[in-house]
Amino acid sequence: RGLGDVYKRQIYGQGHKTVRVGIFNLGEFQSIDKHGHVWGYNIDYLNAIAVQAHYKIEYVDTGNLTNGVDMLDRREIDLLAPLQASEKYNGKFEFALQPMCYEYGAVYILNDKFDIDYEDYKSMSKLKYGAVKESGFSDDFINHYCVKADFKPNIKYYGNTTEMFDALNEGEIDAVVTNVMFYNSKFKLLAQFSPSQVFYATYKAVSYTHLTLPTIA
Repeated sequence: RGLGDVYKRQIYGQGHKTVRVGIFNLGEFQSIDKHGHVWGYNIDYLNAIAVQAHYKIEYVDTGNLTNGVDMLDRREIDLLAPLQASEKYNGKFEFALQPMCYEYGAVYILNDKFDIDYEDYKSMSKLKYGAVKESGFSDDFINHYCVKADFKPNIKYYGNTTEMFDALNEGEIDAVVTNVMFYNSKFKLLAQFSPSQVFYATYKAVSYTHLTLPTIA
């Protein structure tokens, strides 16, 4: 078993301090398989830090980012990523001193549903999109990407990514506007836009997470 092959909620590492890390399925960045194993390069990275810093890590399945933010706010977890240092979090959370990587907005369709080329604006204008409420990606898609592409998208909003991807799989929508990190072999990328720095985040006054974490991508 590799570093990332640990059970969710199982404590990894040795030390006196336990850090509860919120995770959710996000492609190869971090995922939880059907057997409950967590894996991904974020998992490997944090496990390596746990060894060096003498922490224990408990991985907690938050289901999606929206739930993860709520759990962090309620202090049910100690660390969450990837999170943009948005103004809406000002005063709530502390962010690592350095960004962990860049993320992009993306438009995905299911591979077996449509035969559409990358940035085929004419075909994209006919699709029904799903997005998460209050998502910066959906705002950028509507106000910047679609304006440049000269079409007005038909978008249905969902409470979280779980609901959105369920709707995609059930055929309720044709495409999703989301984080590029969600990519897997089922999806075809139609567009990529709005690069943004993302960070590890914790709630206020957690001294052990005030680390200058190196970038991972």
